[in-house]
Amino acid sequence: MTAKNILTRIVPALGFVALVTGIWTGLQRMGYSLPMISLSAASLHGLIMTGSFLGTLISFERAIMSRLKISLIVPILSGLSGIFLLTGQKEIGQILLLSASIGYLIIIFPINLKFTDSGIFFCLGGLCWIFGNILIMKTGLLPQALPWWIGFLFFTVFAERITLSQFLKKSKVASLLKWSILILFLSSLMFPFHSNGNIIFGIALILASGWLLKYDMAIYSIKKAGWHRFSGITLMIGYTWLGVSGILFLSDKMDLYNYDAKVHTFYLGFIFSMIFAHAAHIFPPIFKLPSPKFSSLFYFILAFFEGALVIRIISDLFHLPDIRIYSGIMTGIGIIAFFATLMIMIYLNKKK
Repeated sequence: MTAKNILTRIVPALGFVALVTGIWTGLQRMGYSLPMISLSAASLHGLIMTGSFLGTLISFERAIMSRLKISLIVPILSGLSGIFLLTGQKEIGQILLLSASIGYLIIIFPINLKFTDSGIFFCLGGLCWIFGNILIMKTGLLPQALPWWIGFLFFTVFAERITLSQFLKKSKVASLLKWSILILFLSSLMFPFHSNGNIIFGIALILASGWLLKYDMAIYSIKKAGWHRFSGITLMIGYTWLGVSGILFLSDKMDLYNYDAKVHTFYLGFIFSMIFAHAAHIFPPIFKLPSPKFSSLFYFILAFFEGALVIRIISDLFHLPDIRIYSGIMTGIGIIAFFATLMIMIYLNKKK
């Protein structure tokens, strides 16, 4: 077994640990009584989910595409950060994440050297991840870093969808709107959220939601069967959540419940919907496994997950802490159930 094969097995294991840890610490932050892994782990929930899990997932996909032989070090660094953050070694974990984010920009820059539309969005996403990691190290304040981390994920997903939809005919209005979204989002990062930065931020997300709902190829995928239809429906749901997140960000209320609703409509509603939509198309080729067999069970899991998220947002808006905790448990179960079912379906297809 080559070193590359070994690393491609280590990275998913680290990512899975980060995912489970992120769900665990998220439930602790919501008030659910679970054994404490370390005194600081729960307070680092956002850092673990953004960097240790999503950063590992995204950088792993890009590292596989890169021609640089050492590219797999990047997701290894971000994955290892989760172990250190989990055990209370915050400083080491943050240094690893900053190193991973710098490494990520280094590996995606040659891929996007032609500066296509999607390439610009990809690179801006990488820069946002770096700035967010620098801010959390400098200030220790999660709300300071959060808009930049959202920028990392937002620009990355937008770039992916631009790439996949590049062959669809679009009007000049679509192109103008796309660049307006980019300018608005970047402008929002220059203003503090208490000085109308949140309004510009929210408008950018709402416009992006509208752009993706109208110009993305997801609408065409719905007309097909199997995984294509599932992906199309899940993408459309995710784009809708992006708009809901934008609407919530228009408000300057930043109490615990409103903050939770704003953040998780984006992270759970938008980002995890994107993961569910792409998982069956991305993971098997990376691991050289057969495509998973599609089952209507995935629709049940999706409905369960999205329903739980709706309950969570309602409980946030109406300040219902007990219901909020149970909805958090349900979303965690939905995430684990999706990945477990995906692995089972891959195994069944491989066995055939």
